[in-house]
Amino acid sequence: MKTLKYMREYSAKTRARNPEKNREYQKKWRKANRKKLNAMVADWAKRNKNRIKKNNAARYLRDKERIDKRNREYRKAHPEAANARTHKRRAAKTKAGGAYTSAQWIALCNKYHNRCLCCGKKKKLTPDHVIPIAKGGSSNISNIQPLCMPCNAHKHTGTTDFRKQH
Repeated sequence: MKTLKYMREYSAKTRARNPEKNREYQKKWRKANRKKLNAMVADWAKRNKNRIKKNNAARYLRDKERIDKRNREYRKAHPEAANARTHKRRAAKTKAGGAYTSAQWIALCNKYHNRCLCCGKKKKLTPDHVIPIAKGGSSNISNIQPLCMPCNAHKHTGTTDFRKQH
C-alpha cells in the first residue's frame, strides 16, 4: 500500500514537471489504444448512468440562460431552418411524415421570386401546407407553398393550391 502511494505521488510530480511531454505521451497512448479507451469509457458510462443524468441536468440548469440565448439568436438568424424543424416535428407527432430542409425552402421561395402565391406581395413568407397536416398532408417540400402570414392564416385548413396559378 505504501509503495502504491509513493508511485502515485512520484508519477504526479513527474507529470507536473514535464506537462508537454506528458500531454504528448497521453496523445500517443490514446491513439494506439482507441478501442480499449472507448470500451473503458462505455463501461464507466454504463456504471454511472444516474451520475451522468444528474450532472447533465445540473449543467443545463446552470447554463440554461446562455443556452436559451444562443438558441434564440440562431432561430432569429435562421428562421427558415427553425420553420423546417417545427414542421418536421409537427408531422412526426401526427405521424404524417415528410420533412424539408431550409435549403429546399429557400429554393422554393426563390422559384416564386420571394412573393406570396396568394396575394403576390413581397412580404416575409411562411411555409403553408397545400394539404394541411390536420387533413393528412405531409411535410414534404412537394406539399409546401410560400404564403405571407395573413394569407396563410386566412387559408387556415383549406386545401387551395396557389401554385397552379403560377
